[in-house]
Amino acid sequence: MKKLSCLLLGSTLAATAFGQAVPAVGEPPAAPSSGFREFSIGASGTANKDLDDSSGGLEFDFGYYYTDTLVGLIRQSVSYTNPRNGSDRWTGWTRLAVNQHFSNGSVRPFLGVNAGRLYGDAVHDTWTGGLEGGFRFYVRPQTFLRTTVEYGWVFNDSDDIDDRFKNGLWNWSIAVGFNF
Repeated sequence: MKKLSCLLLGSTLAATAFGQAVPAVGEPPAAPSSGFREFSIGASGTANKDLDDSSGGLEFDFGYYYTDTLVGLIRQSVSYTNPRNGSDRWTGWTRLAVNQHFSNGSVRPFLGVNAGRLYGDAVHDTWTGGLEGGFRFYVRPQTFLRTTVEYGWVFNDSDDIDDRFKNGLWNWSIAVGFNF
């Protein structure tokens, strides 16, 4: 009984301190619904398809929920590489994405597509397209941790899209996000 009292008191203090209600034990956090927005910030990494050339960086995204499970996003990544054999370089990657979630529980898997522009010192400015998947892990009603893996490929025009898929790149990220 003493442990339960301490747990309830601690939960109440935490909810008061962070200004958000804590869901009841066993209940999933409140799911974002149509009209919600989200912002996340995290760390990202990229690698070529053979995983033998890589870089790391920061990633930000802003999203809008069109339905309870469909979110549209604009994402910005900035990566830095300082290879052993060469000079340091940076890369920016701006893209639009659409993700479909398959659960409204505290763990929400998703699959999506993205398209955008890749630019910087390390690459020729080019268009990109990609597939992505991952999970949102809700740790509070409006706060989540997100993991994402993307496979993207570059192309100069629509004729290159099919030919370039096999020469793609991997991007992975982990982020903390907030719904509002």
